[in-house]
Amino acid sequence: MAIRQKNIQDNFKLVGVFASAADYLTEIGRPEAVEGDTYYDTTLDILRTHDGSAWSNAGANSQSVGSLHDAAVVGSKITGLAVEIEGTDAAIGTNGALLLLDNDDTGADVHALEITSTSTAPAIQITNNTATTDDIQGTGDSWAVTGQGNAAFNSILLADNKALSIGSGSDITLQWDGTGLLIDGAAADTAIKIGASNNQDVIIYGDGDTDLVTFDTSAELLSLDGFDLQIKDSDFVKFGDESDVTIAWDGSNLLIEAATENVGQIRLGSTNAMDLAVYGSTATDIALFDASSAVIELNGWDLNLQDADSLFFGDANDISIQWNGTDLLIDGAAADTVIKIGASNNQNLQIYGGTATNYVLFDTDDAAKR
Repeated sequence: MAIRQKNIQDNFKLVGVFASAADYLTEIGRPEAVEGDTYYDTTLDILRTHDGSAWSNAGANSQSVGSLHDAAVVGSKITGLAVEIEGTDAAIGTNGALLLLDNDDTGADVHALEITSTSTAPAIQITNNTATTDDIQGTGDSWAVTGQGNAAFNSILLADNKALSIGSGSDITLQWDGTGLLIDGAAADTAIKIGASNNQDVIIYGDGDTDLVTFDTSAELLSLDGFDLQIKDSDFVKFGDESDVTIAWDGSNLLIEAATENVGQIRLGSTNAMDLAVYGSTATDIALFDASSAVIELNGWDLNLQDADSLFFGDANDISIQWNGTDLLIDGAAADTVIKIGASNNQNLQIYGGTATNYVLFDTDDAAKR
């Protein structure tokens, strides 16, 4: 069947129904088509147009894959139409894609594909029936996703040395460099906060399930189980808001230092009494501060006071003993202080002269020598 040209101008392009382009040209009496020629091809079951160089399909149905070039040139809407594009293996193998959008417009706001949807269903849904291939594959260019709402993924896979950037200026990046996870900031001293709005515990595992470093925010406690805390040479453990007390190993000695001279005390057992044992060269040489008996016991230790260093007795240093470099001085803070020997249990007192046989003996057991 054909729609024939009757009583129309020569430059009017006849639109008809023909079995082929050749039948169309035969009908209009021209050896070749020109731009704008259009007919419906009953063999291909599709509308075809000529762009001045070749025929192309104006649309596609289940029998044929065509080009949307002419429809794009027209620039009109297609409304009330759901389109399904199904391509054969041969056609896709030749063209490399089932649907190819090639945007040659270099305008800043010209999109190759723009989808506007008022449906409550997803605007784009991808169902990949082949689990071994990617759902979406992009190029090396940067991808930007903006808009309202959240994006949900089952998993995100980033290759080695490919970063996940957070912040409008890529302020924080996460990446795996092949051996370790790197969390880095674009600028120095960037704060990484965990639980800023709702406190979160952080647990770091060692080589076993029971080797844990736990930041317990409910108990406000940092606990180490199966881990040691090692402070290197000349590195400090600091106490107080102003680093009031520091502890460090300088490579030779353990240093406990105050930030300010004569401020504060180092207390052991301030709330609950504790013994303090200081060991000498053997396990039996012990200087024991026994909190339960309030006694300092020296076992295997001597007490050595240097010249002019005093040993004081009494709340007000009432009696002092010292070696001044020449003599042993026993003195009182006040005159006429009584020095008693054997006040509770009588004691003999023997004072030697120049030899071991020259002495003065105060014998408390012999009344005649009293």
